[in-house]
Amino acid sequence: EAAEAAAAAAAAAEAARLAEEAAAREAAQAAVAAPTASRELRADETLVLVADDSKIVRVKISRLLTGQSYRVALAESGEQALELLAAERPHVVITDVEMPGIDGFELTRQVRATAAWADLPVLMITSSDDKREQAEAAGVTQLLGKPYSEEALLAAIERARQAVRVPA
Repeated sequence: EAAEAAAAAAAAAEAARLAEEAAAREAAQAAVAAPTASRELRADETLVLVADDSKIVRVKISRLLTGQSYRVALAESGEQALELLAAERPHVVITDVEMPGIDGFELTRQVRATAAWADLPVLMITSSDDKREQAEAAGVTQLLGKPYSEEALLAAIERARQAVRVPA
């Protein structure tokens, strides 16, 4: 009698486990089949990482962006930018080319090589006209020459922001 009760309990437990697995599979399939409602990222939700060794440039860009309601994270080196990328997950990266240590090209290569960041828009600012090929090879999304117009920088950030979808 005890053996039959134990067998019945084991069979009931196995049936319950199989039913749970089936329900989980159905829920997963429904989640894939049903498109998740999403919306465009708002400017005040958009985090822009600015990596430049010039404090003047960082402050100037930061003031411009906060005036447009963007959130801003500042890095004075490529190394600091990588730390902030890992901690903050920005939506756009703006980088200078020439910085001590990790320069803008290497920063961009590391962004592209990291799966979680590979699709991040990277805007590079340079005073040199001969950096276009290097920038493209590194994976830069857009190269802006110095002096650049604030309108061009804001338009590039807007394009990047509009491409991001977040849950509704």
